Amino acid sequence: MLQVQAIAQEDFQKASAYILRCKDMLMRLPQMTEYLHSLCYNFGIETYKNNKYEESSFWLSQSYDIGKMDKNSVEPEMLAKVLRLLATAYLDWDDRAYYDKALHAINLANKEHLSPAGLFLRMKILLKGETPNEELHEAIMEILHLDVSLDFCLKVAKLLMDHERESVGFNFLKIICEHFKSSENIGKAWLLHIDMLLQRKEELLAKGKIEEIIIGHQTGRQLTTELVGCLHNILWKKAARSFEVQNYADALHWYYYSLRLYASDQTDLDLAKLQRNMASCYLHLEQFDKAKEAVTEAERCDPTNIFTQFYVFKIAVLEGSSDRALQAITALENILTTTEQEENDVLTDRGSAVMVLTLAAQFALENELQIVAGKALESWNLAVQCDKDPVTMREFFILSYKLSQFCPSDQVILIAQKTCLLMAAAVDLEQGRRASTTFEQVMCNLQRKHKNSVCCLVCFPSLMQFFLILFRESFPPF
Repeated sequence: MLQVQAIAQEDFQKASAYILRCKDMLMRLPQMTEYLHSLCYNFGIETYKNNKYEESSFWLSQSYDIGKMDKNSVEPEMLAKVLRLLATAYLDWDDRAYYDKALHAINLANKEHLSPAGLFLRMKILLKGETPNEELHEAIMEILHLDVSLDFCLKVAKLLMDHERESVGFNFLKIICEHFKSSENIGKAWLLHIDMLLQRKEELLAKGKIEEIIIGHQTGRQLTTELVGCLHNILWKKAARSFEVQNYADALHWYYYSLRLYASDQTDLDLAKLQRNMASCYLHLEQFDKAKEAVTEAERCDPTNIFTQFYVFKIAVLEGSSDRALQAITALENILTTTEQEENDVLTDRGSAVMVLTLAAQFALENELQIVAGKALESWNLAVQCDKDPVTMREFFILSYKLSQFCPSDQVILIAQKTCLLMAAAVDLEQGRRASTTFEQVMCNLQRKHKNSVCCLVCFPSLMQFFLILFRESFPPF
């Protein structure tokens, strides 16, 4: 009790003195061994959690020593657990100064009871030091001899890669693939190998592995659905990086690998997204026929997607087909005004559709298809029809204003622009008045202030002219 009280008061000197006295008494009271061992272990955990590594290492060392005093009281598995935490405490305390102590502790732990956790921690400690590759190779072979799982081996391989031991890591991956070749989850090892190769810009080797997987997938050795999704993710990320640096041909190469994983009659939303991504690359490369084919496939898989219809519109504009372009715009508006939200994530918010309509209008004008003025009017009409949905109404007014900016500037257009902005600002004011929380009120006010600043720029000349006329009528010249 005195010892417990001392530790509670964070008096480490008193507590450590008490525990040493109790330890000396165990020869006369062996039945207290397990209790005292557990007490020290719990103190070791508590001090470790509080980042008191020096105190933690003391308590854990005492826990191990006490446990060894009576082999019948404490199981080897428990002693190994104590030593693993002790090794971890040394690492977190100072992995350079206490490297040898940490390694000694984990070696003792593995002698007491060999386990995957102990082997992994030993590998982690070895990687903290300047351990030769030969010694690391011996350590990984020891892991395989323990008959551990595939997931555990992949975890070790990734650890080696993260510590820039590529030669050992890649060699281990090859050994893993051979060792677990009959496993139904061997695809995990293949994908990790590909991912590691791509991260290190070993693209030729990665492409070879991808070809092997795709051919195997098409000829009977199929990946699980989960692993197919993981491979798609790897390929799309690589394609996206190439797209960002405007290397569209390379992006297409990776997207094509992804396309080959789909069955010829397969239809799903991800395939539609893949075809849209490929169409975008083809458009940048000015390969319009291939872009049209990709968009046609995307429309087959997901015709109600707003981005699919946008690409249909772009292709129609590039072909000079006003009728087809207008059909696509109509489809876009139908998607936007539908009251039922589709489950395929076509539209997460109305702002996306407004943005797409704006881009479509700009693209049409750039290609000399004069369909924008009519669409601006339609957007206005849609806004009026959305009186039960103020947010959508505001967005349509803003869209109408943006579309009108592409039209020739005259008095009629200017009046329409002013009206759109005033109506949008009025909607924001009403939304702010009805907001139930302070946060919503602040957001509405920010939106209102932004629109008001634009509104003032557009409307200010007319207001000045109005006040000038009023002044002249009120104060006629002498």
